[in-house]
Amino acid sequence: MRKIEQSAVNVSRFFATFCCIAIILIWQVLLSTDLYARSASSGAGLRYENAVVSEDITWRGVVAIKGSVTIAPQATVRIEPGTTILFSSPSKRQLSRLVVMGRIQALGSNENPIRFTAENKRWGGILLLSSMKKNQFEYCHIEYAESAIEARFSSLSTSKTVISNATAAILLYDSIASSSHDKFTECETAYSSTASEVELRNTEITDNQQGVVLLNSSAVISSLLVNKNKKTGVFLNKSRFTMVSSNLSENAIGFESLSGEGEIRLCRFSGNAVTGLKLTDSPLKITRSRIVENGGDGIQLVDNRPVFWGNSVFGNRNFNLSYSGREPFSAVQNWWGSVEESVIEGKISANFSKPSWSLVMISPWLMESPQLP
Repeated sequence: MRKIEQSAVNVSRFFATFCCIAIILIWQVLLSTDLYARSASSGAGLRYENAVVSEDITWRGVVAIKGSVTIAPQATVRIEPGTTILFSSPSKRQLSRLVVMGRIQALGSNENPIRFTAENKRWGGILLLSSMKKNQFEYCHIEYAESAIEARFSSLSTSKTVISNATAAILLYDSIASSSHDKFTECETAYSSTASEVELRNTEITDNQQGVVLLNSSAVISSLLVNKNKKTGVFLNKSRFTMVSSNLSENAIGFESLSGEGEIRLCRFSGNAVTGLKLTDSPLKITRSRIVENGGDGIQLVDNRPVFWGNSVFGNRNFNLSYSGREPFSAVQNWWGSVEESVIEGKISANFSKPSWSLVMISPWLMESPQLP
């Protein structure tokens, strides 16, 4: 009987000890889970690997991403000033990427910009995928990406953001985008837009292979600096645009339009190696602009679609105006760097059997240089 009672006591003690240990373990798990939850909600020191962000979160400090992270349609990621987003690609074929189907708000400051970069200086970039919410990048530095920001059927706003060493800095498809006081440099293509609505203001596009490319898009461009791009500064095809108060200088071709429509006003085209402007099938209105000191021709026209007056066109190495159309073209009321008819005509070329003076009408010309930028 005593043995039975002793066994019962031992079992009771074992069960009590087991319960105490279980309670301690459960408490530790709950505590660690709570700490993780608080850490995740704070966004500090997070690490992701092929993950989905399904709830609103704020990132700060250093956020490490291996593989890809997708922001779900219902989620918003807010990034605080001074944050570094560090990407790591699993392989050469599988580049690390941030896919935004919800919303991203990366709002840095002048003193503490937000940085998007990669451990091995190569990653996929940020993809906005069917996100028409207010996606914002302000005071950000984005570097070494394939497509730094690619938007498809999305809305994008960038401001005071620097993008460098990318295959494409901004790549748009069927999207709405604005850029203000940004800088895109040392990229294959700085800004490419297809079937999109674009606004570019006070932005610097310099030292790229290709500057701005607009395809089947509409654009408002003002105070744009397009400088030292190895190919074309601004190229557009079947696009409508307005460009004012912009400087396109020291590119191969300053500006080229195929079937473009719109207006160029108060702009400067200078020091471009091949030509300042090259226009084909483009009914553009070009007024009060300076087309000077380009390494080849100032303007190259293949038809008489543009309207052209009130400009200063002089000092270009080859011809101030090279015209290869068959119909007469009106270029009256411009300043050609001289008031002497023979000097003006000597810098105008027409490539057909008729003499240039019978194809290109320059009289009356301005008797002095207008006040232009």
